[in-house]
Parts: sequence; structure tokens; C-alpha cells
Amino acid sequence: MKKIHHRALIISAARKLFWRQGISNSNVHQICEEAHISRMTFYREFDNKQQLVNEVILDIYNELIETQKAILEKPTPFIERINEIVFLESQLFC
Repeated sequence: MKKIHHRALIISAARKLFWRQGISNSNVHQICEEAHISRMTFYREFDNKQQLVNEVILDIYNELIETQKAILEKPTPFIERINEIVFLESQLFC
């Protein structure tokens, strides 16, 4: 497997676990099991869980920005686009 693929697998697994059971209740062992990788592979990609948490947050932030850009580019009235963005952001915190 390619290095970038491992990184993506780990981030995806961590996002699932963090969402399901919280960051503090998720450990490296569980993340490795979810991603079907070894701990050695995890530590080749990340120094520690905190670095992974930072990467996951950045990943979510980048997705949000891309989604907002796509909404703003729609040919709908401005107020509808803003309402869609507000709704999207409100769903993140429910």
C-alpha cells in the first residue's frame, strides 16, 4: 500500500471512532483495528494521537470550506445560499 493510502485509512478510521465514542475514548489501538493496520504503520504516519486529532480537525475544516464554496457558486438567490450554509453549519454542532 502507498503511504498516502495508509494516512487516508487512518484519518477515516479515526473520524469514525471519534464521532462514535469521542476523541478521549478512542485510542491508537482501536484506530489501528478500525483501519486494519499495525501500530507500526500508525507511528510511521503520525507521531502520536494528538497529531492525528489535529489532522482530522483540519480534514473536516477543509471539507466544510469546499462545501461552502460549492454552495456559494450555485445559481440560486444569495439568501438561499446563506441559509443553506447556516443550516449546514448548524448540523455540525447538533
